[in-house]
Amino acid sequence: MFCILLIIQFMPSLAWATAQLDPEALTILETLKKTTQTIQSYRVTQTLYERFGEKMGELTTIDLKYDNSTIYFHVLDSAEKGAEAIYSPLSNWVWAHQGHFPDITIPLNIYSRFLVSSKHHPINEAGFSYLVNTTLRNIDVMKQFDEGELSLQHHTTADGRIEHIIEMKMPVRTFNYQLEPSDTSFSIAKKFNSSAYWILHVNHLHSHHALKTSALIRIPSYYAQRVIFTIDAQTHQLSQADYFDQSDQLYERYTWRDFKEQVFTHDDFDRKNKKYHF
Repeated sequence: MFCILLIIQFMPSLAWATAQLDPEALTILETLKKTTQTIQSYRVTQTLYERFGEKMGELTTIDLKYDNSTIYFHVLDSAEKGAEAIYSPLSNWVWAHQGHFPDITIPLNIYSRFLVSSKHHPINEAGFSYLVNTTLRNIDVMKQFDEGELSLQHHTTADGRIEHIIEMKMPVRTFNYQLEPSDTSFSIAKKFNSSAYWILHVNHLHSHHALKTSALIRIPSYYAQRVIFTIDAQTHQLSQADYFDQSDQLYERYTWRDFKEQVFTHDDFDRKNKKYHF
């Protein structure tokens, strides 16, 4: 039987004798959390820009429909243009097609290689909720260890909208974990309230299927080493999220635009919808 080995590894930063958490930034983040929890039925255009190893992947734009964790998305550009997927938490399966020949529709597990090989996150983490909740756990860890920095700036856009720019800076803090035979990147992420691909990235692995049984890996206490949230001051919604790794390289960037709260019908999440191409 394998055992779990926990060894705290911490790289201290001389910048923080104690945590420096801007009170107004904390208030704005709490409002963001409440807004995210309240709005659970919406349509939005989302862009994804993610790092894989030493290179950033292709910028991808999707049309996303989100209704209490039921999800439909349609890829609008990139090499995956035309691909569609529908996910229901009731079945935990995804109906997907790749948008080009051979264009067949198949049911897949949300963690299947076809769905996650070129993405940081599985489909059930699409939208705002997962990223907001996972990132805000950084604040709890910063308070626990009395470290890190949270700062706030304000920006006025060309069309006169005010944006809150909130930056989090965290030291590198990890602990060691010995893999068990049944472990996957996703089960480990769930066990430690982390992100599957972020765990891989910290360990210089670049595939969800790269873990080796009995290996010793590092589990990060923080999600990213630096995070910048851009929040609309009027709607209290997230419009951009930038994440940076231990080398301060851009790790992932997500943007959201054309947001609309929406009441959906059954057809919106039905693969037989004639507007879709399943």
